[in-house]
Amino acid sequence: MSVSDAITPEQVRAHLAKRRSQGEALGMDMDRQYQRLVELIGDVGGPLLDIGTGKGRLATVMASAAPLVVSLDPSDEDRPFARIVIADGGAADRVALLQGVGERLPFTDGCFGAVVSHQALHHFEDPAAILREMVRVAQPGGVIVASDFDAAGFDVIETIHQSEGRHHPIEGWPVDRAAAFLADLGLDVRVESGPMMTAAVARLPVR
Repeated sequence: MSVSDAITPEQVRAHLAKRRSQGEALGMDMDRQYQRLVELIGDVGGPLLDIGTGKGRLATVMASAAPLVVSLDPSDEDRPFARIVIADGGAADRVALLQGVGERLPFTDGCFGAVVSHQALHHFEDPAAILREMVRVAQPGGVIVASDFDAAGFDVIETIHQSEGRHHPIEGWPVDRAAAFLADLGLDVRVESGPMMTAAVARLPVR
């Protein structure tokens, strides 16, 4: 769906309803994925950083788990769509949308209670640089979550894209490799499963 500033709330709601119906027909429940991420993050002792805004659905859900969500995306193409999603979810006063790249996060060290990237790891051109930055901006004792679709989830997304005459590329790193990388940086890491997703959940040492 091509997004412009002229997109209406009705168009956004229709698109989301269509995607939800397509996913459910193939056994995918995105709302359950987002709720699972909230569970994995737990209590956040500060603002939360969402890397990869997309259409804003994750940032909206995360706003229930943190006093402030800062959501970053390298492109502003979907921002009008995301603003509507966030407003519809009643989270406009708790979500800030910024444009920027994960390889060079525009934040000081240790300023977020949790840093999350979901459904974006397979798009990253330099996953190592982004994961290092995620760790840098997390508070001592903070949580890092790098999650993505599992094999069944990728199959569903590809099926949906093919029905629209498109292809969903899979590049970047799988979650297991991201987990190993975070462990090599000295973090306590576990790999968790969810509905058609896998998540590397890491915690920084408390200094």
